[in-house]
Amino acid sequence: MSRTKVRGTVIIDNPVFGGIGAIQVPVGTTIERDAGFGMDGVAPSTVFSKGMLRYNSTDDQFEGYDGAQWAQIAGGGGGGGSTAMAVQKFNGNGSTVTFNLVPTNPTVPLASASTLMVDINGLMQDEGTGKAFTINLVSSPQTLTFSEAPVTGDVITIRHLGEISNSVSTVNSSAFGSGFGGTIDTVNDKILMLDASANTVYSINIGTIAGDPVPAQSGQNGKFLTTDGTGLSWVTVTHPTELPAQTSQTGKFLTTDGTNVSWATVDALPSQSGQAGEFLTTDGTNASWAVVDALPSQSGQAGEFLQTDGTNATWEALDVSPNEGSYVIVTTTHSAVLGTRLLCDTTSAAFTVTLPTTSLVAGEAISITDGVGNCATNNVTVNGGTNNIISTAGTSGTTLLIDDDGAVVTLIWSGTAWRAIV
Repeated sequence: MSRTKVRGTVIIDNPVFGGIGAIQVPVGTTIERDAGFGMDGVAPSTVFSKGMLRYNSTDDQFEGYDGAQWAQIAGGGGGGGSTAMAVQKFNGNGSTVTFNLVPTNPTVPLASASTLMVDINGLMQDEGTGKAFTINLVSSPQTLTFSEAPVTGDVITIRHLGEISNSVSTVNSSAFGSGFGGTIDTVNDKILMLDASANTVYSINIGTIAGDPVPAQSGQNGKFLTTDGTGLSWVTVTHPTELPAQTSQTGKFLTTDGTNVSWATVDALPSQSGQAGEFLTTDGTNASWAVVDALPSQSGQAGEFLQTDGTNATWEALDVSPNEGSYVIVTTTHSAVLGTRLLCDTTSAAFTVTLPTTSLVAGEAISITDGVGNCATNNVTVNGGTNNIISTAGTSGTTLLIDDDGAVVTLIWSGTAWRAIV
């Protein structure tokens, strides 16, 4: 380098390096690169110059700065010993959508987009109009354009799968890692299988793929392909659930008896014209439309029950006689309800039965019986509240004392007072 001109830290001539050794370029991680670097003690700067060259120890590849971004220098890297596949890596920044493609041999442009496999953060991307990206093979340099800009932090990996030798590797499913994928090189008639986790590509000539040939199809119309585990053949489907003949079965429906299927007629609905509001009914043979009697008005009929005289329905109060139904056993103070029968047990103590004062219906009654024959000792006091109780002797008051053993007293509401019948 005795004739090389140096100005400061810049070699201004085109130096030529001889020997059989190697030139040591700067080596560092992606993080160290993005943090910036300086020269001769100058503070680190992230303003990079077009043409910078370094070795990225994170991605294990050579990379250069093209004036806009860092990108792999094709053919670089390959710590795993595989150099048959060109790999480019870019970092998304949220705005850049177009990236330059650099084949292994820059003098030979790519012939087909199908020779590329592209992923973002390991997720494979589809190529084509309306998909993740498109390839421009006629521009110089050739470019890859995403439909949306990869965001900051995204790692874009472009693999030039078509730039490998046409070799055949014997592989099985266990040979591939978690990043396994594949594509078809339609230009060179090759299937390209990628094991991204091992950065290895397997190339198989389409013409070398062998398989059982399909048997002749001539004269096999309507038959289905089947296998006996060794060979393929065409067969007629004769399964018991095959459809029965459809000739002359217009309007019928398919039915089964649990074993065989057949066509059957389904009874049609009677005409619906003029039958608005009616309901479908059957006599066991034929279906017809019938009118359903509407309920009488429910307004003001609270607590009443529907009753019919055989022709018309009406709401009526439920008439429960005190001598009908079961008894309510009472052993302590109790509020009586119309239409109930009380069986009083005063074995332990005397108590009071209070009669209702609201929603009273003339003719309704309450029955009170000394159930244990002990009322002479422990009395039952009947309290009419604001209503008088008129005894059989004609006396009147708001209370009635039951003090005879075995007494049975029926209290009937007359509309104005309770009438006691002993």
